[in-house]
Amino acid sequence: MKRLIFSLAFLHLMALTLGAQPVKVWSKLYGGNNTELANNGLVVNDSLIAFVGSSNSTTLPNKGLTDMIIGVMNKNSGLKNFKTFGSPQADLFSAVERLPNGNLICAGQVNGSGGDVASNNGLIDGYLLAYD
Repeated sequence: MKRLIFSLAFLHLMALTLGAQPVKVWSKLYGGNNTELANNGLVVNDSLIAFVGSSNSTTLPNKGLTDMIIGVMNKNSGLKNFKTFGSPQADLFSAVERLPNGNLICAGQVNGSGGDVASNNGLIDGYLLAYD
């Protein structure tokens, strides 16, 4: 059985085949000039893996203090798509799931408005984003 293992120190994705003795299938490091966190991952199908988290690197497309990130990579750990979303404040994605129509739904929190976030109702608001 293959599982994704996420490191919370930096965006380091690893696939393992689990059994009596886990075997590393691949390992891939992604990131910019500061901190990237992978908070959750999802095997989308036999060839794609999605992950979500946060970034505060200025060498990646930057919206604010900390941005929500979503990435999609192929089964060989090649990055197919990487996108940042957010307000000028600190924002993050914490979960990703697949909808019945095949799109991804990302859940997280936003701490401000502006940029990709139309409004903010308080200090920290829940945030949902459907992604195809």
